Amino acid sequence: MKLEDIEAFCNVVDQGSITKAADVMYVTQGAVSKRIKTLEEELGVQLIVRKSGMRKVELTVQGEEFLVLARQWQALSKEFQGIHASSGIHEITIGSVDMLNCFSFSGLYNQILEEEKDIRLDMHTMHSREIYAAMEAQRLDLGMVNLLLPSKRLVITKLFTEEMYIVIYPCGKQGETVDPDFLDPEKEIYSRWSDEFEIWHDQLWPGRRYRMHAGTGSMVPYYLTGPGHWSICPASAVRGMMSRFRFEYLKLSVTVPERTFYLLEHRSPRESRTDTIERFKKIMYAYLEEHRPQPADPAGS
Repeated sequence: MKLEDIEAFCNVVDQGSITKAADVMYVTQGAVSKRIKTLEEELGVQLIVRKSGMRKVELTVQGEEFLVLARQWQALSKEFQGIHASSGIHEITIGSVDMLNCFSFSGLYNQILEEEKDIRLDMHTMHSREIYAAMEAQRLDLGMVNLLLPSKRLVITKLFTEEMYIVIYPCGKQGETVDPDFLDPEKEIYSRWSDEFEIWHDQLWPGRRYRMHAGTGSMVPYYLTGPGHWSICPASAVRGMMSRFRFEYLKLSVTVPERTFYLLEHRSPRESRTDTIERFKKIMYAYLEEHRPQPADPAGS
């Protein structure tokens, strides 16, 4: 079984079609199809459902089972290839939700880049459920999520909890507490932070009247572009936004569900990564102790 055949299979799954996989691999569709067929013949099972008119690839039951092994094969191959090339370099692969990578932990990652010269960060921005799956398949060394799910293979630890604030186009009320009636729901740039947050939000502003639904939290600051535009975001995100954009933050007079993040670790981590994982965690917890999530005004006011 050749690695290039496994890579072709994974690319087809990731891209959703043989055509798109061929594009990213810079080969013909026929070459990709041949590699998949070779895999199926070697395994003695069909991996991909073949029906006329299908626009998106669908895996058979055996295909789903093989995908888990294929991902592990990819990870091991990558680690083997790096043994010689990365002499003295300790790599750690981390999957995290969008808001942590873009705002909350950007300072942490920059600190590691500047001070820990022998640590190589392999960062991935993913949804929480994807991170759980990748952690269980050991494609990641650490995962950071905002969704609590049961898992027998993972150790799940509460990382930190932070309050939610209003980030708003400048209105002259920096840091003040306002009632929900102060905010125009039709000027909201909405981001869905959790199931609990969505339920709370829909009770306060029923009817989904927001101006825009931002698919990721990092999108929010780019659309708070006019008077009255506002959004509800976690404290560390508000702080990050205000360090780069000209916004104000407000507090709501009603209680907003806090946002909790969790650290995921595999119960049987790869031995070659254990020391680096512990080292990263030590740096991360020290960073959190020093930088408690809060939306402090960068200008000091």
